[in-house]
Amino acid sequence: MESPYLKASGDLTSPGDLALFKARDLVAQLSSGAIPHAELVECRRLVNEETVVFDLWLEVPNRRAFPIRRLERIAASFTEADRTVPKVEVLRDDFPRVPHLNLNQQEVPPSLCLYDEPYTEVKRRWTSARFVRRVREWLELTATGELHPDHQGLEPLLVDFVGHIVLPAEVHRAATEQLVVNGIAPEGGRWFLRVRRRPEGESADGLAIVLSPHTCQPRTHGAVRRAPTTLHDLAEIAEEAGLDLIGELRGRLPTWRQEAIDSRVALIMSFPRTRTDGGPTEHSETWCFAIPQTVEELSVALGGWSSVDGVTGMLLKPDEGKRGQDVPVLVLNPCREMTRKAAAGLNGLGGAQEARVVGVGAGALGSQVVMNLARSGFGRWTLIDHDRLMPHNLVRHALPAAFVGSNKAEAVALLAGSLTSHEDSFFGLDSELQDDREEVREAVAAADLIVDMTASVAVQRYVARNLSSPARRVSTFLTPSGSDMIFLAEDTKRRASLDALEMQYYRALLHEDELAGHLQSGSDLQRYGRSCADTTGAMSQDLVSLHSAIASRKLKEVIANPAPFVGVWRVDPDSTVQHVAVAVRRVTEFRVCGWTIVIDDGLRDHLARAREERLPSETGGVLLGSFDLERKILYLVDTLPSPPDSEERRDLYIRGSDGLREELDGVEEKTGGMLEYVGEWHSHPRGASTVPSSFDLAAFDWLTSLMSIDGLPAVMMIVGDAPEPSLFVGSVGRLEAPIPERCV
Repeated sequence: MESPYLKASGDLTSPGDLALFKARDLVAQLSSGAIPHAELVECRRLVNEETVVFDLWLEVPNRRAFPIRRLERIAASFTEADRTVPKVEVLRDDFPRVPHLNLNQQEVPPSLCLYDEPYTEVKRRWTSARFVRRVREWLELTATGELHPDHQGLEPLLVDFVGHIVLPAEVHRAATEQLVVNGIAPEGGRWFLRVRRRPEGESADGLAIVLSPHTCQPRTHGAVRRAPTTLHDLAEIAEEAGLDLIGELRGRLPTWRQEAIDSRVALIMSFPRTRTDGGPTEHSETWCFAIPQTVEELSVALGGWSSVDGVTGMLLKPDEGKRGQDVPVLVLNPCREMTRKAAAGLNGLGGAQEARVVGVGAGALGSQVVMNLARSGFGRWTLIDHDRLMPHNLVRHALPAAFVGSNKAEAVALLAGSLTSHEDSFFGLDSELQDDREEVREAVAAADLIVDMTASVAVQRYVARNLSSPARRVSTFLTPSGSDMIFLAEDTKRRASLDALEMQYYRALLHEDELAGHLQSGSDLQRYGRSCADTTGAMSQDLVSLHSAIASRKLKEVIANPAPFVGVWRVDPDSTVQHVAVAVRRVTEFRVCGWTIVIDDGLRDHLARAREERLPSETGGVLLGSFDLERKILYLVDTLPSPPDSEERRDLYIRGSDGLREELDGVEEKTGGMLEYVGEWHSHPRGASTVPSSFDLAAFDWLTSLMSIDGLPAVMMIVGDAPEPSLFVGSVGRLEAPIPERCV
């Protein structure tokens, strides 16, 4: 009597003649009855493959999602190399089309896809009993429709391919353009092909190709039963999905013959997939099928054209019998070129950030920050830097050695722009920011954000004060050792400018214990050229890379937050990163005697507290701050405690000097010389006005003489009951109630 089951591959052999360990062990376990609900049938051998056939009894309900029988015959095939999952086939030709079948060149017998993890992981836990139990579970869960749970992604249409192909981001638009394909031949692996646009007038460097996009009707997910090897096979798969592929190709071929008769064709097939019959489309699966024949050869193979004695002509009526039976197709796994939108999505962002950004400085930190943000789809950038890439820069710069000698801004823009396809998001300017160039002015005027990454105080002040633009400003830089990174961000309305935030950062260096040693020098300078200016400091690339990641992440956060920000990140010797946030205080600017005075509530509160602590006596001390003589700006930032030898009375304050010189030296050391002595302050008792007394006027005359030695104005502040102190600058000028021009 003829067996109702299919015959497994190979020749019959006795169990004792099996050589492979897993095949022998499975036979031993089945023969001994150690594996329940399973019975050995026979063994077979084919070259380096051994197959064990066994019957498997299943527990399946009467009403089933798929017609799995209570008894199924299984063939398990093992190979000598044991590098891939053993092949498991069901030996009946009417086995239903179910999810999770492996794709074979033949439809029967069907091969079960047992595992969703690599075989290298499965092998570690392999036993014959577990293997048979997994086969049994697979069949029983398939019978009930539970093998593919709702939370699991849809099963792919195809699972194998001969190579990868990178397609233009907009396939339908690219189908109308001149394209070439370049490939890397496989060496024991898969092909890797890349399709790119051929710029007008450029000679073809690669094989000319035509992309032909096609979209099928939605179908329930699941692998096809047989891998397509010819265009005819593919057309049958497409027909099952409601697409007349041959008809669409015949309609397009005449156009291609006019424009690209010698080009090859790549079919880009989209297969919308549903989880259940008639359900909503959950995913659209795209595959590429490459046809190695030219457009002309394909026209003949599809019966629309005929070739006689080397002359090809169009047939009035297509030969319907020619449907690509002799046209091979190669299955390729397609992926799209990177776009800014896709980059943002892969970085966990909602979409590409379209802010227009001017980046000033493309050095070590700046180049790495820009490349990080380019990979995040963040911003449309104009980079400004006049410097060239030198060999010694390579140890900390994002640019590779091929760019040595190139302008940093232009090269970083080129590299960042190359990450995404067909999008001009980066432009480099070989220029100083201070140069009066039209391109610089236009970029600054159109910017939403200006980011200073130069580590230059002069440039940062220029960014803060001299640029004509409503754009918000940000500054980020490293300390000399590279261990710390500073990040300053204005508010969106620019009420607290970069330079005012810089001063609050300096004040934090004097009061925050967490910032001790912040500006300590790095390693000694090293010479890279013969000029006296050709020196550079030693700094670890690890630190630059780490801080650039933090800075780029913070920049993405800042763009969504309108508030000002001052923060410091420190890397400890054990590589722990510590964030020190600096509270930003309200900033006020006003004019006195031709000077712009910048003060914030941090200093106001400090002086008010010092006065309260000494009442009813007067008190005072020195004022710490900074002069910008070029712009006539005076920054009032902090004060030192009244020296212990000071004279404090109810109606008089005479500042002492005990320990003051050491205190001032400490201020300059902690702030890198950015804060210094700028003047004096004292308080008046409760109920008294802040009108200067005769003693105050005499002290101011002394102060004026003292400061004039260095060409600086005298500064005196009197603090009383009024909310605003009285301020004197130079030899004249007083503003009891300043009118704020800018405040937070």
